[in-house]
Amino acid sequence: RSSKLCSILLSTSWLFFLYSGVAYGKDYYVELDVGGGYNSNVFLESDETISIGEVSESESENAEERGDLQSIMGFSAGYEFMDLSHGDGKILFDFVNEKLADNDIDISTSAISSPYTLYVDNFKLRVMPRMLVYTVGGVEVLQYRGVSFDLTRKTAGYKMGIGYQVTDKSAEDVNYLAYDGVVQDLNFHFSPREFSGRYTLVLGLSNNEYGETIEGDESHTALYLSGAYQFRHKKYTGKLYAKIKNTHYVSDPFNGFERQDTNLRMYYKQSYYLSKTTTIFLQSEYMNNHSNQTEEEEDKNYSQWINMAGVRWQF
Repeated sequence: RSSKLCSILLSTSWLFFLYSGVAYGKDYYVELDVGGGYNSNVFLESDETISIGEVSESESENAEERGDLQSIMGFSAGYEFMDLSHGDGKILFDFVNEKLADNDIDISTSAISSPYTLYVDNFKLRVMPRMLVYTVGGVEVLQYRGVSFDLTRKTAGYKMGIGYQVTDKSAEDVNYLAYDGVVQDLNFHFSPREFSGRYTLVLGLSNNEYGETIEGDESHTALYLSGAYQFRHKKYTGKLYAKIKNTHYVSDPFNGFERQDTNLRMYYKQSYYLSKTTTIFLQSEYMNNHSNQTEEEEDKNYSQWINMAGVRWQF
C-alpha cells in the first residue's frame, strides 16, 4: 500500500536532511498572517474542500443565508539546513487556523515538509516528503502522508517540467471514513518569464481511491488546467489564479448513476509592503461547482465567495 512507501520515504528523508543540517545549517524564516473577512457559503462541499463541520438537518434546511464572518491565522517557519553548489535542503512548518463566527466552526491544519533540491546543469529535481494533520474543533480527523517529485528544466526564457505526488489519507474519525484512501497526481507545468511578471500553466490528472462507506464511494478521477500570473511593481505584488477541473466519480453500485462535476476556481491577491517586515494584503476567491447530481437532498451545485484582508509579518 502507498502509505508504507510514504512512511519509509518520509523517515529516511528527514533523517538524512537532519544529519546534513548539522554541518551545513545556514538560514531560516518566520511568517505570521492575521486576517478576516466574509465567507458567502459556509457549508459547501467539493472534491478539494473537506466539509468543515457537522451541520444538523434543521440548520441545513433553515440556512438560506449561509454567509458568515471568517477569521484566519497562519504561522510558517522554515530552516535551510543545507546549501551547496549542487543542491539545498529545508525543513518547513505551516499552521493555519480558520474560524467562523456565527456557526462556531474552528478548523486547522498543521503540516511539516522537507523539500530537497538537486541542480544538474539546467535541470532541477525536487523531492518533498510531507505530513499534514487536519483538525475540526480541536479534534484530529484526518492525517495526510505523502511525497512529491518534480523535475524542471530552466532556461533564460522559460521553465517547464513534470511533477508527481502520492498522498495517503488516513481517517482518524468515523465521520471522515469516506476520505480514507490514496491520492495520486501527475502534472505538466510551463512557465515563461516576461519583463512584468511570471506566467504559469499547469495541466494535470489526479486519481483518488477512497474506501467504500455506507454513504457510498467518493473515489474519482479528475483532469484539470490552471493558470497563474504573478507580478511585482515597487512595493506592490499581485497574483491572479484560475483553475478549471472536470471530475468523474465511480458508478453508484445501487442505481448505476455516474456523477460528473465541473469546478471553476478564481483567486486574486494583492499585497503592499509597509516595511521590510510588515505587509498588508487583500484577497478575493470565487468557486463555482456545476454537477449532474441535482437531487434535492444531494444537490452538488454551489458557488462561494471569500473576501478577506489582513497583515503579514516576516522575520
